[in-house]
Amino acid sequence: MAEIRKFYTVEEANRLLPQLTATLREMQASKDEIIAHRDELEQLELVAASNGHARHAEELTARLDDLVRLLEARLERIVAASIELRDLDDGLLDFPSLRGTRMIWLCWKQGEPQVAYWHELSSGFATRQRL
Repeated sequence: MAEIRKFYTVEEANRLLPQLTATLREMQASKDEIIAHRDELEQLELVAASNGHARHAEELTARLDDLVRLLEARLERIVAASIELRDLDDGLLDFPSLRGTRMIWLCWKQGEPQVAYWHELSSGFATRQRL
């Protein structure tokens, strides 16, 4: 768990959803491209030295490095906002919040229209409850 610098109200979390949705989509696209390029690079590396494809392998490696840096930068922005990315593929985010004096997670999954669930710190998505 990252350092908590902010506790979110439901309204504050909901206001961030359009921006976070766009960021998640970008991250998911980057991840998909990384996987595709990584697979292509693995194949190229098997034959690159003997058939002149070394240049293409170098270009793919540079592109992969750029994509990884971009993905890490987006993740760092989420973490800096004290938001937890639980699952990139599902777009599952937790926002630290308070329920009375008790810390909880506001839970949101990509595709849901708004933050409508919460769960205890020690549990996760499977145990989330309606607000």
